[in-house]
Amino acid sequence: MEKLLSNFYTKVRCSLSGVLANPILRALFLYQLSFFPLIFLSLSRVDPLRITYEEFSGTKLALLLLSFVLIVGIYAWILNQRVKLSNIKVKQLLWILLPLITLLVISPPLMSRDILAYLIPARNAVVFGQNPYSTSISGFRENSWSGYLEGMWDGASIYGPVFNLLMLGFFVVRSQDIFVYILLYKLFLATVFCGCVSLMSKVSKLRQLDDLVVKLFILNPAILIHFLLDGHNDLLVLTLMLASIYVYFGGVSRLGGYLFHALSVGIKYISVVYTPIFWVRDRKVHLLSMLLSSMIILLVLVALGGHFPGFFRQLLGGSLSFFSNRCIYACTPFINVLGLLCPPSIFGAVKFLLFCGLWAFMTYRYLTHRMSMFSLLFWISVIFNFVYVVWLTPWALTYSIVFALFLSKDTKYLYVSLLLTVYSLLHYFGF
Repeated sequence: MEKLLSNFYTKVRCSLSGVLANPILRALFLYQLSFFPLIFLSLSRVDPLRITYEEFSGTKLALLLLSFVLIVGIYAWILNQRVKLSNIKVKQLLWILLPLITLLVISPPLMSRDILAYLIPARNAVVFGQNPYSTSISGFRENSWSGYLEGMWDGASIYGPVFNLLMLGFFVVRSQDIFVYILLYKLFLATVFCGCVSLMSKVSKLRQLDDLVVKLFILNPAILIHFLLDGHNDLLVLTLMLASIYVYFGGVSRLGGYLFHALSVGIKYISVVYTPIFWVRDRKVHLLSMLLSSMIILLVLVALGGHFPGFFRQLLGGSLSFFSNRCIYACTPFINVLGLLCPPSIFGAVKFLLFCGLWAFMTYRYLTHRMSMFSLLFWISVIFNFVYVVWLTPWALTYSIVFALFLSKDTKYLYVSLLLTVYSLLHYFGF
């Protein structure tokens, strides 16, 4: 027994020595440790679903700042030393990060309550028979979970019918404890994350890119925090978008590509702005593809949304109209300046026309082969977030970050993805 313990100790010491001797493995070890203040804050709160960073003590705010500096600093170093990642395979990287991924998944959301806006309408529908598109999320008091939002979400669900139907499935498990469903949902997202990694590998090969794109996606702190810690459904949108790209452009099935894209629109309507990528076939503009891609989106929304009375009223009157408001959260400088220059009566129209003009210009460049597919996706997402959206949430930038990684043959896009990551996390931490 003593000999066995001695051998085990020797092997552990040799392994640790090997890790500490390798700069990239040492950085990955320290990178995981840099998330521990966030995980500690998430797990140590008395009521994780009510307290936000405004109520943290000075010590806890200092921990947040320390974590932010370490996370961004180490990720920037890894990005700069990215060549050294070539010796680590994607699966090995996932195994190395497994402790961090596990802790992020089992920790309650830290700075966002959106996961409550996913679960509460589903429980309202399953337990109380309420329509998610006509029942106030925080105002329906028969559901005790509504109190967690403290009146922050007075409207009905703004998410697509695909997502709301998906959320109903979690309530096959019967429990009064909201944390049971949060854990189930986040475990599901962890599975989707692995699927997204696999699809990124396939799309990277399809676009003749190396697996650096995938590795930087796995390591990106905005991706880890917004998707695995806070559980945002944008991961589902991105995964379905990547599936549609792989199926359509990989020659698997054009119809399947349209369907996956339509399902992504049915999760969150934002992805409808990416539809033009399907309008080119064999390097030619294809009118039938335009018609089919648009019709399948409409069919999915009608077929699934039609089950919910008031869905289309909420889609047009609630989900989309709030984009015409003036700045109602943390907006980009452009939106703030435009809000000062434009009278309230025309602010929404000016912003909408400006976005449509820029979207049409980028689409034209793509259709005339002056812009690559991922360039189109990147710039449309940037324009949408920085020119149009009046509710710029930190996780909305994950689309731009991912699309920038696919443009990594041009090094400047790697650093653009880093800048967007820093902007997202600054916004997230409230600095």
